[in-house]
This record gives sequence, structure tokens and C-alpha cells, in this order.
Amino acid sequence: MNLVCWNVRGAASTKFKNNMVELIRSHHMDILFVCEPRISGEKALKIATSLGFSCVEIVDSVGFSGGLWLMWDDSRVHLDIIGTSDQSITACVSWKDHSPWLLTVVYANPSGFKREKLWEYLDFVATCHQLPWLLAGDFNEMLGVEDKLGGASVRLRIN
Repeated sequence: MNLVCWNVRGAASTKFKNNMVELIRSHHMDILFVCEPRISGEKALKIATSLGFSCVEIVDSVGFSGGLWLMWDDSRVHLDIIGTSDQSITACVSWKDHSPWLLTVVYANPSGFKREKLWEYLDFVATCHQLPWLLAGDFNEMLGVEDKLGGASVRLRIN
């Protein structure tokens, strides 16, 4: 199974679509996660469905911020969407003779306050399921302040 995650920071351009179609063709993707497409509504649905996957789950961008697209080929892999939010999509993945597993794809809000809600949700999912679990995406988190260059100061999440 091939799963690709890509933070595109804008999917409205022809360049995005041409590059994505070539990547899909060359890597034979079964599942594709695109975060931060920065478009929503009919335009997002039109571009996402034009990429050739049989199934699409979209969480719209808010203005030009965020957004999540999860796409898959239902003839090769089956996804049951079990939860969505403005920062994540969670699905149960199964295919052929393999045991099911969870997939949560993420584009975390840059706001620490809003991002905290994502971490609470992920804690909840962890307590509800015993399946293997893959978390993928852009968490907008740092391990240490030395990883940040410029911009506003940040508060690191410490458990």
C-alpha cells in the first residue's frame, strides 16, 4: 500500500494539479492526504475529484487557512471515515488480507489554543481504540524553541 501526505500550501494552481497527477501516476498511490489546500467548497471538490481517486473526504479551509483532503482508491483499499474535525480526519483502513488499522491525518491550527483541542481529540481517540494507529500530517508543533526561527514567540506543549 502506498500512502502519501503532502502539505501543499495552496492547491488552486494548474501547477499543483499537473505535479500531483504525475506523482499519483509514478507512485501508484492508494491513499493521498493533502493538507492546507487553502480552497474549499465546489472548487476544492472539483480539483480533488479530478485527481482520479474513487473516494474523497474533504474538510474545507477556513478562508485561506488550513483544509484537509483525504483521497483513496476504493478498489484497492477501504476506508471508513469515523471522525472529522477542522484539524483532522480519522478513518479505519482495511485491505486484502490485512488487519484493519486507524489512520488520522492532521493539519493542526497554528494557534496554540485551537491546536490544544486537536491534542484533546487525539487523546480521546487513543483511549477508544486498540487498533494500530498511524498519525500523519502537519502538527505545527516543535520539539524545542531552538527549532523556531523568527516570528512570534511560542509556548511548547509539555506532557
